[in-house]
Amino acid sequence: MDQGLSHQIWQIFMQGRVGAVARCLHREGDKLPITEELLLITACGKDPQGCLSFLFYARPKETAASISSRVVQLAMMYGASSDVIEVLLTNCQRHVQFSEVTLDIMRTSVPDITESVRQTLKWKPDTLPATEEALEVLAGCLDAATLQSFLEARGAALEISQNTFNETSSREETFLTVVMWVFGNSVNTDIQFTSETALHCHDRVGCIDFVAQHWPEKLKLDGKGSLGTVQMDPVKSEND
Repeated sequence: MDQGLSHQIWQIFMQGRVGAVARCLHREGDKLPITEELLLITACGKDPQGCLSFLFYARPKETAASISSRVVQLAMMYGASSDVIEVLLTNCQRHVQFSEVTLDIMRTSVPDITESVRQTLKWKPDTLPATEEALEVLAGCLDAATLQSFLEARGAALEISQNTFNETSSREETFLTVVMWVFGNSVNTDIQFTSETALHCHDRVGCIDFVAQHWPEKLKLDGKGSLGTVQMDPVKSEND
């Protein structure tokens, strides 16, 4: 616990009642530091909107200065609502930078990562890393429209490998978004739809047909990825 935050003060902010928070701030005055921890427990309390609004009213400069990348990321992971995330992002004065590790943790712990990513793209798009690792994570958990927004915001700086392209093909909901972005821009000109890509696809025939219709020059299949093979995997008999 931070120096200056007594157990009683900690409990007041954790309970998140605006009246109690207001009385605490009035009583403690400048002796009470507005720390990252204080903001985090406020953001995850019972009335985060009300309490944060009062903090910005009573101590605007200190509150805004204490919003950090750590506060935003942990608030997301601990289940803060998208409205609270928006308040933190719009008032943050520091540079916020997520990592691929953060996104991967969010993917498994945030109730609605899509909405959190939407707010991030709206207010601080450069917070999201323009890396192939980030693309793999986001392609695995976002809806197609939000993934498209990520690619539009960060795609100019995003170079991906053939292997990453193959790995994103397993999720049908977002793979066509990746395909259209990769084959429709001039950043990743060496990427092709190969037999290895097809073997990862949930809907192999549908994806092959889509690429064949729009970018036939990108379709590079050998025997393993041919239409005849991907429609049905061989079934072994009991005697094999």
